[in-house]
Order: sequence, then structure tokens, then C-alpha cells
Amino acid sequence: MIKKGKLATFFIVVIALLVLIGTTSSWLLKDTKLGLDLKGGFEVLYEVQPLKEGDVIDQNAMSATLTAIENRVNVLGVSEPDIRIEGNNRIRVQLAGVKDQTEARQILSSTAQLSFRDINDKLLLDGSDLKAKGAKVGYDPNTNEPLVELTMKSKQKFYEVTQKVSQMQAPANRLVIWLDYEKGDTYEKEIQKKNSKIVSDASVTQPINSDKAIISGGDIDAEYGKQLSSILNAGALPVKLEEIYSTSVSAAFGQDALDQTLFASAIGVAAVFLFMLVFYRISGLVSIITLLFYI
Repeated sequence: MIKKGKLATFFIVVIALLVLIGTTSSWLLKDTKLGLDLKGGFEVLYEVQPLKEGDVIDQNAMSATLTAIENRVNVLGVSEPDIRIEGNNRIRVQLAGVKDQTEARQILSSTAQLSFRDINDKLLLDGSDLKAKGAKVGYDPNTNEPLVELTMKSKQKFYEVTQKVSQMQAPANRLVIWLDYEKGDTYEKEIQKKNSKIVSDASVTQPINSDKAIISGGDIDAEYGKQLSSILNAGALPVKLEEIYSTSVSAAFGQDALDQTLFASAIGVAAVFLFMLVFYRISGLVSIITLLFYI
């Protein structure tokens, strides 16, 4: 026979532990990482292609691309992404919890090849002239409008380039900053597009004696400025990414699956507990309580 004092102590301990579990469970569960199927998000499969003629897609190129994509994912702020190489020239990306999939696709696949050109599309500077992590969001001290500030590696080289542009007769004295310029693109056609690759085409009236290049204008708001600077700091992709497959999973679908799984689990656990209680009685009750604490 179990003494009443010991039985009372047992139930007090049980109640205390149940209270502890009840007050801490939500705190522990809130940091549980949910995958794509439960949290929602999207999956995309890319085929890696050479950026320019003569480039070879080998293991080194794939590894460099994987690292570049991981840097882009950090811009999105996604926790625990699943990024892996498949075959010789494919990369699969799974991102859970992404709200704006269009923006995510743009950030992932943009090669972010920065170039400075004149209005005749002649290359003056490129991304290699930008200082590492040299892009940041700032604000115009006069208008308080957002802008992106680029720090160049060589103040002298930037001075010489802006001096050359400033000597051109207006309106040709413009320093055009491109993102992902491709052969065949022209300033005249691109500047008229709504979603233009040209992010700035400021006029230069005198040489800039500084290592700072400024991107500003109507299209630069705080959000886009942060995104642009983050992409540039993450580094240019060494390849082109062609999307060959994609699928999305809604958070609602994932929540339904989670609810059904939990419901089925509860039925299974209840059936086991009932079996233990019927066949083992007091010992079964003690075992049930112990298993609850373990769970």
C-alpha cells in the first residue's frame, strides 16, 4: 500500500511539473524552426549558365555561385534556407517564410553587375572599382531624400573619369550607372523603360574630387536603396541563373497539414495511454505522467 503522505507528495510534484510545463511550453515552441512545407514559402530550381562567352561552368564556378546565392539569401533575412547543388549545373533553393516571392526571385537571380558608362554606352568603371562592402544607404542633407552612396577604391581614378565626362557638351555630360548591362543595351532605349537597368544618369558639370558616387532620384526610396546596397555588397554573381522550375507553398496549406498531423498524433497518444491505464492501472498512470513530462 502506498502511504497517504507519499501519495500526496507525488501528486504535488506532478501538479508543480504540469504548471511548469504549461507556463514554459509556448516560450519554448515559439523559436521552433518550421520548414517550407509548414511555414510556407517557395522553391526554385536554377540552371547555371556562363556569364560571358568562354566561361566554364565547373565545380569551382558552382561553389562560387552557391556562396553568392547564400549572400543574397542573407539580404532577404531568411533563416535556415536550403540551398544545394544538383548535378553539374543546377542549384535548388528552398526559402521558408518569404512573403514577397517576386522580390526574392529578383534578388536571387540578378547578377548585380555594376558599371559606369557615358551616354554612348562606353565602359568607364565597373564593379571591381567599387570598394568591398562600399554601398550604403544615406540621406541627402538638403532634401532628406534617401540615396545610395558608393565608395570607390581609387579616388584618383574616379576623379579622372568624372573629369572626362564633365568636359562633354551638355546634355552628353552624364555619368550613367547601370545594373546588369548586357551587350546590345543602349542608353537611349533603356532610359525610357519603366523598370530600367539604369539606376542613375546624373549630369557631371565638374570633376568629383571624392571617392563617393551617389545614386539618387525618384526611383530611390528607403526600401529600394537598402535592397540595392545590400545586393551590391553581397557581390556580383559570376554566372547567369535561368529559372527552370518553381513552386510555392502557402502558409495556410502548411498550417492545415500541421493541424492534421497534431490531431492524428493526439489520437495515437491517447490510444496508447488508454491501453496502459486499462492493463496496468496505477503503474500505467505513473507511466503516463512520466511520458507526459518527457514529451
